[in-house]
Amino acid sequence: MILWGRSLWPLIKVVTAFTLAHSLTLCLAVLDIVRLPPSVVEPLIAATIIFVAAENFFIHDIRKRWPVTFALGLVHGFGFAGALREYGLPDDALAPALAAFNIGVEIGQVMIVAVIFPVLLLSDRIGSAAAGKKRHPALVYACSAVILALGLYWLVERTAFA
Repeated sequence: MILWGRSLWPLIKVVTAFTLAHSLTLCLAVLDIVRLPPSVVEPLIAATIIFVAAENFFIHDIRKRWPVTFALGLVHGFGFAGALREYGLPDDALAPALAAFNIGVEIGQVMIVAVIFPVLLLSDRIGSAAAGKKRHPALVYACSAVILALGLYWLVERTAFA
């Protein structure tokens, strides 16, 4: 979603929406309030990646995409819960373990934005003659196509070969 981002505030909203959503479902899943099998969650995660990559071809304004990101984050929270369950959680320190995990995921997301966003802004400067003052669509479309292909691969791998 950040490929179309041209200012920091909409990106912060997108990352925060994703974090709040995955935190919610992560907690619900870890506490066994809601549980989905990995055979459902893993393909759904791949489908969310495909959806966002495809959406980049049609929606260029990320300011209104945070609700979608929230919905997709709900799915990813179940995936994070599965990964966290594999590592094991200390029963006597469940809350700190969940908090630490969520903080780690948030730091990872912020790091991705911190690296990619300046690169995108630099590409805007370099390509501004060709694209006017907007991000050159070819860059976003190329990146989105790669992400879409990887998502499709993951979906096939998680369904046909599971």
